[in-house]
Amino acid sequence: MAVLERCILSSNVTALGGQALDGVAGNGGAGACICSSGMLTMSSCTMTNNGTGRGGTGYYGGSGGSGGAIFSTGFLTVNNSLLADNSAGHAGDSLWTTGFSGGGRGGSGGGIYNGNTLAMTNSTLSGNQAGNGSLVRPEGTGFGATVAVVAESLVEVRF
Repeated sequence: MAVLERCILSSNVTALGGQALDGVAGNGGAGACICSSGMLTMSSCTMTNNGTGRGGTGYYGGSGGSGGAIFSTGFLTVNNSLLADNSAGHAGDSLWTTGFSGGGRGGSGGGIYNGNTLAMTNSTLSGNQAGNGSLVRPEGTGFGATVAVVAESLVEVRF
């Protein structure tokens, strides 16, 4: 189990997706501050102005990275913390506008992307944004501007 206390994580960015002229472009990196699959407890932390990478441009554009501040597939507890102005990556564009090619999807969870269990107490989430879809596929915008919760997740929020 990992524990973070009284930390400030600001202005971190993950890698951009790679380019591909004749195939599928790479996806943006996930979790600009934290990418966790285990048990993590955060207390009195501030995460601001972090962002995941944009998807690469290719025959099929790559997807933007998810979890602007935190990408978690494990057990995440957030206490007395601030997550503000974080963003998931935008989708990569397609080099072609005809045929079956298309752009990627925007990243989900501008503040937190959660794929398992999330418990939050006395925390503020503000101004976080999901990634936009590509110019070719604008319907591919990411979901969960502040917190993206995927199937079969357990979320508990206390104030």
